[in-house]
Order: sequence, then C-alpha cells, then structure tokens
Amino acid sequence: MSSITITMLGLSGTGKTHACKSLFRMMERENSEHQIFLTADGDTYQEKSENTRLIRDYAPETRDRFTRSGTEGVWELPLALCVNYKKGLPNYPILKIPVLDYAGGIVKTVARGIQDDEDHEAKQNAKKLLDSILEADVLMLLADANILSENPRPDASLDQIKDYIGRDINDIFLNLVELYDSSFINRQRTVILMLTKCDSNLIDPSLSADAYCGLMARAATVFKSILKVCRQYDWPFAVVPTSACGNGNSHTTREDFGRYTSMLDPSVEMKPYGFDLAFLYGLMSELHYRVGHKIDNSATVTHTESLNKKQRGIVEQLSRQEANEKWKLYRELEQFLHGHLDELLHARGGMYILEERSAPFFKQELAEAKGNSLLDKIMDIFSL
Repeated sequence: MSSITITMLGLSGTGKTHACKSLFRMMERENSEHQIFLTADGDTYQEKSENTRLIRDYAPETRDRFTRSGTEGVWELPLALCVNYKKGLPNYPILKIPVLDYAGGIVKTVARGIQDDEDHEAKQNAKKLLDSILEADVLMLLADANILSENPRPDASLDQIKDYIGRDINDIFLNLVELYDSSFINRQRTVILMLTKCDSNLIDPSLSADAYCGLMARAATVFKSILKVCRQYDWPFAVVPTSACGNGNSHTTREDFGRYTSMLDPSVEMKPYGFDLAFLYGLMSELHYRVGHKIDNSATVTHTESLNKKQRGIVEQLSRQEANEKWKLYRELEQFLHGHLDELLHARGGMYILEERSAPFFKQELAEAKGNSLLDKIMDIFSL
C-alpha cells in the first residue's frame, strides 16, 4: 500500500490525543458517515489484531467518556483506509494512514533546536517528531479555542496569544522552510489549522457567530507566517473548528491565562465534530497532488532476479496492470471526496473549511471578485 502520513503540531493541552481518539471514533467502520472508514493496519492477521487492540486500548474513552488526557513520549497509530462508496471496490485497506501523537512539550524541544544537553530520551523523541514533520504529507496545527478567545474585544492585541500558542510552531515551520536546499519545500504539504475545544462556553458570541468566523480569523492571524508560506508555494491550507465532546456537553472555567478546567456532563453522549472533515480534506488534497504528479511511495517487494526473461516480462506486465488499477482507484477516491466534501461544506448550517489559494477544489463562492479569499475578508472585518 501507499502511505499518507499525518502529523499533528500542538503544544501540551491543545487536545492532540483527544483529536486522535475522536478521529478514530468518527471514522471507524461502525461509526463512519462518509462511505470510507479507518481500520488498523497490519500485513498479517496477528499484526492486524495486535494493532486493533493497541488503537482501542489507546482510545477507550471514545466509546462514551473521556476519562484521561495527556501523552508521554511519541506514539504512531497504525491506521489504514478502506473504501465503500460503490460495489466492486476492494474489501481490504487501500492506503496506510499513520497518525503521530506525542507529548506536547516535545514541540518546545524541537523549537529550540534539540540541544546537546537534553537527556537521551528527550532528544530521541524530539528527533522522531522532527523526522515526522519532514515526512508528513498532511500537517495539522492545533490551536486551543479557549486561548484564542482570550480578551475578545475588537481592538484587543493578539501578541500574548501569538506568543503562547503560535511562536514555537511558527519557528519550527519557518526554520525548515528557510534552510538552504530545504527538502521541506520540495513537494506539496497540506496544512490544516484545527481549532480545538470549540464547545467551550468561554468563547465570546462575537467570535463563535457564523460558524466561528471570528475565531478562525484570530487563528489565521496567530499562524499568519505559515499561511504566507502556504500561499507562496501553493500549498492547500484549511481552517476547521473541532470539538472532542460536542457543544453543550461540557463546562469550562478560566483559572489564569492559558489555564482552564473543563468538566464533562456525565449524562450526555460524546458528539465530536470537525476531525473527520479535517482528515477528509487532507486526504483529498494529497491524493489530488499525487494523482497529478504520479507519486507513489508504496514499497516494491517483487524480486525477479531468479526468473528467466519470459517470466520477468510476465511479472512486469502484471505489475503495470496493478499500478494502473491502483492509480485508477486513487483518482476515483479523490473525485469521490471532492464531491462529498463539496456537499458537506456547503450544507445549510454545517461546519466548513476555508480553502486558501490552492487547487480550486470547491465552489468559487468562497472567493471574492477581486481575488480576496473569504479568510482575508473575515480577517479584514475583525481588523486582524
């Protein structure tokens, strides 16, 4: 199988672990509403079974309640994608979709350059995260809606918010871009800015109105340097409001700047939203890029050294046929996701993605006649 790698970038407490849990919960076979679903990866029955247990042990709270948070070290969830949108499709996974989760403090270690005086485990974890960023096809940046909503006055400065949630991630991103002969910019990356904890009762109505337009404008301003890079290299960029529990299912109180306590209502069912849209957008834009550029990172496992010329010819012909069938399936999946997301994003009252100066996936009503995007428009409205 080919592989599409997703890496999340977020500080401690921004909700990376719950985002991973919620994504799997929303996209596993029995819950997915999208005619594609996630399952555990594995080349053998034993490996697939072990990975299924690993994922479900990792995310048991997604069944009903979240009872713990926080992550130690670096985890890679071995996920794979299955499709089910018409008859005749494979009943086995067609793509590996590994998702990385890690302790948020590792971001700060990477941001300051992985110093020699770091202990061995900290250095190893930081190197794993840095390698994962370099290998990522889809980068998901996480921003806590509670912090974004601090001091909601229209004339409020965002400097403290930028320093708190944006500085380290912006620095990592820009340092990778600015390296001489940087491998980071030699291909497309899809960048998705996920606003976590949008269920919070602390978000001012002026920021949550119109599907969180004000909050999205603030988030785009905090990560404006990354937005500029995405525009410079024509990388897809999206902003997606999310929640791990659902609006009205929790109560949050503010302690100090950046410190909050959230209590879940024990009588309600968890209703996460947004993570599936972010995932589907990232998957679609990466498939769009790969199909257009004929990029395939699947491992080659065919050994023909011991075969004669006729046998090698047969094997090569079968390999070409398999490759053509795979590209046909990936192209069809990208087109299915295009239509499916277009419908979801323009549904009445639905959450939507703001797509920025990349391939024109969606309806052009998102752009102004002068060429300004909707994101630029709301940033102007909020004077950010």
